[in-house]
Parts: sequence; structure tokens; C-alpha cells
Amino acid sequence: KKMGTGMKLLFLTLFASLAVAQQIGHQASEQHPPLPTETCTKNGCTPENTAIVLDGNWRWTHKVDGYTNCYTGDEWDKTLCPDPATCAQNCALDGGNYPGTYGIHTTGNTLQLDFVTNSNSNS
Repeated sequence: KKMGTGMKLLFLTLFASLAVAQQIGHQASEQHPPLPTETCTKNGCTPENTAIVLDGNWRWTHKVDGYTNCYTGDEWDKTLCPDPATCAQNCALDGGNYPGTYGIHTTGNTLQLDFVTNSNSNS
């Protein structure tokens, strides 16, 4: 049986997205603070093991196997990131120090967000 055009397009899209996947940084591991929640219906609530995840825009993006920033201030490095595909290949996204850098703390099912006032919050 022949594969339809729609199915071919789906496979092409999936393989293309794998080719431009963001690289994983190795300078800081990503440790999501746990924040349990519940899913509730009219029949009651079920506990869920969930966690806080900080948007990648707030974490350090740097040259793979190096320390050169890929993004400084409000601009991408034009050498490392001339286009999105090249940028994804050249740059890695590191984990974040949730309590230390970003003031994000969890205890049980409580979330505390401290107001970050230093200028180094995007590191």
C-alpha cells in the first residue's frame, strides 16, 4: 500500500524537527522543583506528581562545549545564530538554579516566588 501525501508530509515534518532540536547544555543540570497538584472531577480529586519548569528564555544559552553566550541583551549572536537551524545546532540550553538565581522555592504544595532584583537573572 502506498503512503499518502499527508502521511509523507507528517514524516518529513517529524524528521525535520529532529534535525533542528535544541542542544542540551552541560554546565548546569535542570532540576525541576516539585509542586504536587490535583486533578479534580465531580467524583473527587486525584494527586498528580508535577513540577515547576522555567521557560528556556530565562536560562543560559551558550555555544556547545563552550561558554560564549548565544544571546546577549536582546540580540542573538549573528555568527553562532545566523538562522534558527544553525543556532539550534551551535547553541546549548543549560538548566537553571531555581532557588538561587530565580528565587523559585517549593515546599510541599506551596510555591514561593521571590522578587529578583539583581541584573544577572538571565544567566
